[in-house]
Amino acid sequence: RTLAAKDSVTDAEKLAAYDSFIANAGTYEVADSTLTIHPVVARSPNFMSGGSDKYHFRVSGDTLWLSNTGAGFRTMIGGQLVTPPGAQNATMLVLVRQK
Repeated sequence: RTLAAKDSVTDAEKLAAYDSFIANAGTYEVADSTLTIHPVVARSPNFMSGGSDKYHFRVSGDTLWLSNTGAGFRTMIGGQLVTPPGAQNATMLVLVRQK
């Protein structure tokens, strides 16, 4: 994300910062090698209204791999939980435990 040049930012800078940000917090379930998250708080109100996302995970030593094809992403649209158009993008996240 681009840092603001000054403490006082323009509306365009605020929008650019918001559009580049994704966050959520909530509960999760683990079954075999699948992690399913259920947001309670999220940037997108539709995602925290019963939405969920699924990740395949693998742990080796101090490294955690999370992968997602987007097919397990569910969000509330028009009063129904659906996989939104464009949610088929693949994501890979690699986290390493700090000692």
